[in-house]
Amino acid sequence: MEDILVLMSATLVEGVLVGLTEFGFALAAMPLYRLLVPRIYALVVAQSLQIAAAPVDIVQKSWHIDCMALALLFGGALVGAPIVKLCATRLPPDPMQIATAVLS
Repeated sequence: MEDILVLMSATLVEGVLVGLTEFGFALAAMPLYRLLVPRIYALVVAQSLQIAAAPVDIVQKSWHIDCMALALLFGGALVGAPIVKLCATRLPPDPMQIATAVLS
């Protein structure tokens, strides 16, 4: 029960951080969540919270959207995601972790 309270408190702190900076929810969430739950659960919780907040952000920030830049990003993701998925499923974990660290 106290783990849930700590996770809720961490989420509140991260929400305030994002509200002030408009950036960094996952950067703050993952280390705090990882202290209490396994990595995959921390990832699922952080990603679910970001997906739940996305519609509000889209409505509030819709007049700031650069449609050309968004189209380029979407095109790059459409091409790059299958390549990254193929590499992630075919290569051993150690080289993938090194590549992720170098490219990040």
